[in-house]
Amino acid sequence: MVKKLRLTHEQSEAQVLLPGVVSMIDKLAKRGLYHKNKAANLKSKLTRFVTKLGLEGHHHHKPRKTS
Repeated sequence: MVKKLRLTHEQSEAQVLLPGVVSMIDKLAKRGLYHKNKAANLKSKLTRFVTKLGLEGHHHHKPRKTS
């Protein structure tokens, strides 16, 4: 499910998938398959990914300083 979420390009679809993925990650952490910190980091990254989809194109990078 994580892979499906990351391959999504539509924010509305990603927002529908996110709660299920977060729930799945929590269950895996509770069973000990993921460390609680790894689960928290993964949930944070996925949430940021979904939020960035709402911006114009999700590949925003800070411009590099050129001297």
